[in-house]
Amino acid sequence: MPTSTNLAESPTHLTENSSDGEYQIIRRAGVSMPTIVLAIVYLKRASHDILIGDHAKFVAERVFLGALVLSAKYSTESAIPNNHWVSAAEVFSLQDINNIQEQFLVVLNWDLSHTESDLLKAALDVYAATPSITF
Repeated sequence: MPTSTNLAESPTHLTENSSDGEYQIIRRAGVSMPTIVLAIVYLKRASHDILIGDHAKFVAERVFLGALVLSAKYSTESAIPNNHWVSAAEVFSLQDINNIQEQFLVVLNWDLSHTESDLLKAALDVYAATPSITF
């Protein structure tokens, strides 16, 4: 039976010593802290609509990757192309990345907007969980 997972908590617990798939994706993609913070905003917004079953393979990574891809595209002038995300994620094909992106857009109702308050709350969550991280 699927259980609801608070997706907003996962990315705030990433450290260099972590073996989490999410941290590895961030490291390999080389995304900036503001991109990560915006991804957390999207994860918080989506967390009410996503269920992760106990037996689902790579679902947390797919959800996190969806938020990160959209965050990188929405927040930067020179977006990272999806084929770069294939290398960063290592376990997904280009078609997977395209599908993940589209599915996450649907979860967000195609609304990528955010407020300064959203960003500040997410940044404070990251800092509270990992004070050694700098912005």
